[in-house]
Amino acid sequence: MTALESRSKQKPQVFVSYASEDSATAKLIVEGLRSRDLKVWLDADELRPGDHWAKSIRTAISASAYFLFRQFKSEVHHHLTDPRIPHEEFDNLTIVSVDD
Repeated sequence: MTALESRSKQKPQVFVSYASEDSATAKLIVEGLRSRDLKVWLDADELRPGDHWAKSIRTAISASAYFLFRQFKSEVHHHLTDPRIPHEEFDNLTIVSVDD
């Protein structure tokens, strides 16, 4: 099997972004996605003490096909406006907003 064939058989990853005050809702969304056998990246599950969080997040975004985020009516989500995360990281993503 070639590397291309191997990658094409891998499940696309969904990167889930949320505000910390909404972690309970984010976890419910992640459980629903995983129950449908989707590969999901959630910081609470993936980041460990001592990890370089910005690098880990950039790597996870780059490896993802989808970027799902909780959009609050009163704020613009921080990952989409964070200057430490280059906009080109989002070029190949399908962005999905889950509103209140």
